Amino acid sequence: MSLFTKAVVRQATEADAEAVYEAEKYWAGVPGRLVTMADEMRVEIFTRLIARSINAKNDRFLVVVHKNKVVGHAFIEGLRGRAIQHIGYLTIVMHPDHTGKGHGSLLIGTLLNWARKESDLLKIELLVRSTNTQAQKLYLKLGFKEEGRFIKRLQIQAGVFIDDILMGMWLDK
Repeated sequence: MSLFTKAVVRQATEADAEAVYEAEKYWAGVPGRLVTMADEMRVEIFTRLIARSINAKNDRFLVVVHKNKVVGHAFIEGLRGRAIQHIGYLTIVMHPDHTGKGHGSLLIGTLLNWARKESDLLKIELLVRSTNTQAQKLYLKLGFKEEGRFIKRLQIQAGVFIDDILMGMWLDK
């Protein structure tokens, strides 16, 4: 528990899938936030991700709870090919009205600590939209570095494109 955020990070359970789905669906409706569109979201996707992460060596799905409410979630999925199995892919979503309160830092810090101590992962990667400067600042503060850019990767409306920024961090083990 963090005194700064008064929040608790814990392993997600299948019972959290609905709250995770609702947050993902909300942000998918904000142009340029997520790759997946709101109508492509299914609660079953998150139920499966959570279930798989419970016993997988290089997967972890966490939620942050504040005042008995899930206010954010993050997960690392270990990549599956042998040549890239040392890499985990990070996804984080803060639920509406809960950004900028330290919960994201707490979630990512907890995941990185797990990755260093309990996983076989050596590197964490993520993609962040070029328009999401708040998230970029957080990732840089936590030690991620920009490794590349996918130019005009996301079409957020007809003829309007934004870049995706690849960021990575090598874990000190």
